[in-house]
Amino acid sequence: MVIGSGFPLLSAPATAASGMAAAEVRLSVAAHNVANASTEGFRPLAVISEEAVHGGGRARVVAAAPALGATSPPPGVDLGQETVDVIAARALYMTNARMLQRSREMERSLLDLLG
Repeated sequence: MVIGSGFPLLSAPATAASGMAAAEVRLSVAAHNVANASTEGFRPLAVISEEAVHGGGRARVVAAAPALGATSPPPGVDLGQETVDVIAARALYMTNARMLQRSREMERSLLDLLG
């Protein structure tokens, strides 16, 4: 299958793997921010989700952006937001793991039909 621009779509397992990798980055950044929350002058990191060229997605780590209308990011770590990020990363990882499992089950079923 081809996207209009001529790039092939990633297979379901590759798409799921890219989602799991993005979730892992989100979890690592949240852990880094929480571990350094009490460090004076620490500026938290943030994760930007991007669509990959051939499908799937990726996560890019950046310095935390300032809030709308602010000139600099707030000092310190918002532990509430980090907790939400951990929960979201877990859900993202689990969803993609299920997608990977279902994809493998479908491939096995197809092979059984052909065999």
